[in-house]
Amino acid sequence: MSKTIVIFHVLATLVVAASFARAADAWQGAGIGTPCPTGSDTWDGTTMQITGAGEGLNVKGKDNVYFVHVAREAGDFQIVARLADFTGESDSTAGMMVRTGDAADGPMTSLFFKAKENTVGWLSRVPGASSQGAPQVFASAIPLVKRPPLWLKMVRLGKNFIADGYGVAD
Repeated sequence: MSKTIVIFHVLATLVVAASFARAADAWQGAGIGTPCPTGSDTWDGTTMQITGAGEGLNVKGKDNVYFVHVAREAGDFQIVARLADFTGESDSTAGMMVRTGDAADGPMTSLFFKAKENTVGWLSRVPGASSQGAPQVFASAIPLVKRPPLWLKMVRLGKNFIADGYGVAD
C-alpha cells in the first residue's frame, strides 16, 4: 500500500493545537531541500510547537522547509489544525502539506498562512504534468481580516483535495 506523508511545515515559529493524537514514535522532524533546513519541535500532549527556517515552497520548482511529519496509508483523510500563534514576519509561512515522498521537487499540496500578505494560501505542484515536461503549479490565496489564531483544514477525497483556512474567535 502506498504512503502519504502528512506534514506541518514552517518558516518561522508556530504553535499548532492539533485535533489528532501524536504517538511519540510516529511524528518526526526533518527538512526538505538543499541545503537542508534545520528546526525543532516539541509536543506537550495537546499542542505542537515548531520552529524552523528555509527558503519556502516551490522556489525554482523545489521546496526548502523544515517540517514535522507522519506517514500514513494513502486514502481519504481529514486534517484540522489550529494555528494558535505565529511569530514570523515578511515571507514567513506556516501550514500543512501532503506529499507522496521527500523529494524537494516531488508532488505536493499545501495550505498555509503567509504573514507578509496576511493570507491563507493554497499551492499544488504536479511534476512533469505540462506538455513540455515541466511541473504544473496551481496557487491561490484569500485575504484574512485578522492574524492567528486561525484554523486550517485539508480533506482528501479520492484524488481530490479540499482546503479551508478560516479565522474563528476562541
